Amino acid sequence: MHHIQENISLKRYNTFGIDANARYFCEVRSKEDLISLMGSGFLKKNFTIF
Repeated sequence: MHHIQENISLKRYNTFGIDANARYFCEVRSKEDLISLMGSGFLKKNFTIF
């Protein structure tokens, strides 16, 4: 199951160590997580970058 978090630091996810925040963040760990997230309608309502 996916868990969408708000205002998450992206510092640990980039190689430059820049502390930028994501308005929404979801870490997908399985194919089922991705299917669940895509079926939730959240991605249609919000700008999304993979």
